[in-house]
Amino acid sequence: MASDQGLDAARKYGAMLGTRALTNRNLFVIGPDGRIAYTATPFREIDPTAYAELAGVIDRLSPPRTTDGERP
Repeated sequence: MASDQGLDAARKYGAMLGTRALTNRNLFVIGPDGRIAYTATPFREIDPTAYAELAGVIDRLSPPRTTDGERP
């Protein structure tokens, strides 16, 4: 989670709603290589399928589980 009180990141990533100081609720997942691996713009926080999709992305980007089901 990140706070963006000055709206610098919102402007840089295109999250502003018009010219007022309002933003979409956007979600960016950063991959192990430091690059944006997934975007949800806007993130549909009231849609259960949005969380299933996000979980799939995180699983895909995470290291494989060990034989006991844990991640290293």
